[in-house]
Amino acid sequence: SGAAQTRVAARNPCARRRCIARTARSPATMARFAAAAAAVGCALAGSALAQTPAPAPAPAPAPVMLPTLAPVVLPTLPPLVLPTAMPPAPSPAPATPSANETQVLEERKGIEGDITDVRKSEPDMNLGKSQRKSTCTIGLGQTCGKDVLHLTEPSLVYPGGNTGCLEGAPYAFRVYPGDPDKLYIHFQGGGACWDEATTMTNRACKDGLSAHPSEGVFNRQHPDNPLKNYTMVHVVYCSGDMHLGNTMRPYGAVQKGYHNSLAAIDWAKQNMPANLTNFVIGGCSAGSIAAQIWAGTLLDAFHAPNATVVLDSYLPIFPAGADARLFVNFESCGTLPLPENLKMDCTNGTLNMTRILQHDLVGYPNVTFAIINSKADKMQRSFSDMLSKSLDLDDEGNNSDAAYYYREVNQLSEFLHSFPNLFTYFVGGDCAECHCYVVRDDRFYNATPHGLAANGTNRTSRTPAAWLRRLVESPDLGESACDGQVLPKVKWQSEKSTSVDYCPEPYMSEKDIKAFEQAEAARQKAEYVPFAFGVGTACIVLMVLAATWYYCRFHDPKDMCEALHDEDSDDESP
Repeated sequence: SGAAQTRVAARNPCARRRCIARTARSPATMARFAAAAAAVGCALAGSALAQTPAPAPAPAPAPVMLPTLAPVVLPTLPPLVLPTAMPPAPSPAPATPSANETQVLEERKGIEGDITDVRKSEPDMNLGKSQRKSTCTIGLGQTCGKDVLHLTEPSLVYPGGNTGCLEGAPYAFRVYPGDPDKLYIHFQGGGACWDEATTMTNRACKDGLSAHPSEGVFNRQHPDNPLKNYTMVHVVYCSGDMHLGNTMRPYGAVQKGYHNSLAAIDWAKQNMPANLTNFVIGGCSAGSIAAQIWAGTLLDAFHAPNATVVLDSYLPIFPAGADARLFVNFESCGTLPLPENLKMDCTNGTLNMTRILQHDLVGYPNVTFAIINSKADKMQRSFSDMLSKSLDLDDEGNNSDAAYYYREVNQLSEFLHSFPNLFTYFVGGDCAECHCYVVRDDRFYNATPHGLAANGTNRTSRTPAAWLRRLVESPDLGESACDGQVLPKVKWQSEKSTSVDYCPEPYMSEKDIKAFEQAEAARQKAEYVPFAFGVGTACIVLMVLAATWYYCRFHDPKDMCEALHDEDSDDESP
């Protein structure tokens, strides 16, 4: 203890020193010593400063004299001669690309050419910027119901939420006011973008809000428009993902087509009655794909005595595996508006558009499905070729060839026509390569199965608009349409078939076949009459020439003169 240590130190000086040493080595004691020393030091320093007078300035130091050094003479160095500039190294000869690299370059050129064709031919990609006459934004208590939208003009509705266009711009769908018991939902077309090349390098899809469509079914003033009085919800396309995507790309693209479509459909559910007089779903190109996929969801939400699904300019004949690859690419398998078994097929990479269309035809037998397509649609052929190259698919055929494509169309149509609620309208002639009809005045109101240049008294009754009106208003009277020579399957299926100017026999009605046979007989007769007349005239001329030649060849002109003289001598006249 401290007391005991003190007593020991008092008796023994040495012990006292050891006690002090041990006490000093303890941390607490060291701290106390340090504090005390600091206090004493500060006090002494203050006292010294107070008593010490200011020191006198120190005298200036005496200058230091440095000895003078003798100059150092450096030896003269020879001039430095720099070498002349070296000649530039020869550039290496360009490496000859390998056969595989050459093929890739050629395919890339082909893809760029296909994209150029897409941008020229896709009508919805050539509309220009949006006309923002009337807009409404959902949020902060605003639902943008029909009562607050413009009564006569189309309105852009911005739904917000998880929607967006390809580059992150706000998304909006359109509403065209019309009858409250007639609804048309249209999925806009505009190509597709599935990788960096088709998105950032040479864009192959529509990426923003375009101007209000005003042609085809959107021409509210045309007297032949079967949908002119309908309320229309126009599902605008600006995501490049066939209205199905749910992904963000590492190169900056945002593809939210699923959420965009869902927002427009939700608005329709909230603002239109579930029971309608007429209900039509439609789309062109990529919009036709969306119409097939969203058809089940919409047909479950809206019911009408006459319901029709119009599929314009898309048939599921892309290279094998393309559909499944695109679904996975857009990360849409988990959100596809389809039954769970089809979603599972999508996840497994086995889902295709033919199965989806078959599901719609079987699941909704009272709904009319109408397909409008050109016999050699160039846009679809370009996209098929582009997908085959870009996704490295083993395409067994050559969809870029018109005759091959049409054979594929007929193969698919033969299967689809086994369903009684499906009808087709195929266009040939000078519009055999056209793409999209329901969004263009010149085709929707003027084309016929024989093309745009065909004339005839029944032209108006055979346009796509007239054909669609019959299906929408009286589906029991619906029929398929095609112009051309009627060929049995054994002929049109032949690889030797290089034309599209025919109609396949298997899926045509007896009425159609009879009408086409009569037209073909009349055409042949019209072609035969001038031919026969020409041949007959030529034969008569040849016969006269032959008789003349024969007579002159075997009769002497002198004998002919003597015979005439004998006849004259018998005459009594001078």
